[in-house]
Amino acid sequence: AGPLRIEDGVLMRDGKPFAAIGMNYYDAFMRVLEGQPGAEAAYQRGFAHLAEAGMPFARFAACGFRPVDWKAWLERPVEYFAKLDAVVAEASKNGVGLV
Repeated sequence: AGPLRIEDGVLMRDGKPFAAIGMNYYDAFMRVLEGQPGAEAAYQRGFAHLAEAGMPFARFAACGFRPVDWKAWLERPVEYFAKLDAVVAEASKNGVGLV
């Protein structure tokens, strides 16, 4: 199946309206951003589980929540976006769209 996209306010896949149930995976990137040990392995397992369960997409936080979380974006943007890119790539590898 092709990627999910929004066209005129309608969720579409392969040129047709698409309805599905997704999942909240708020901390997929937040754990990495906070530097939690094992964060990369956790989101890799998480996206694999979502794919196995047939979840077509997940909602996640692509930014910090607390002011301290924004420090990495302000002071080390290349590192910040490299970590975010890795999370997005893992979701894509597993066929899980991100919102």
